[in-house]
Amino acid sequence: MKPLPLDYQVREALKVLARYEHVSKADFVLRNVGRTTIALLLDSGLATISRSRNGGILYTITAAGKARLLSGP
Repeated sequence: MKPLPLDYQVREALKVLARYEHVSKADFVLRNVGRTTIALLLDSGLATISRSRNGGILYTITAAGKARLLSGP
C-alpha cells in the first residue's frame, strides 16, 4: 500500500486536532497519523505539545493550525 501524501496526512491530523480539545499520542496512532506528520505539525507551529495529569503526551491545535485548516489545500 502506497503511503498517503504528507499534505493529506497533515490536513487529516489538523481535522482531528480541531475536533477535540486535546489529542493524545495514542489517538493519533489509532488514526494512522505517523511520527513524521506529528513532528511536522510541531515544527511548523500548527500544534503544541504538553503533558497530561497522568504523564501522557497531549497535542493541541494552534491558531495557525486552525487558519491553515480553513485556508484549504
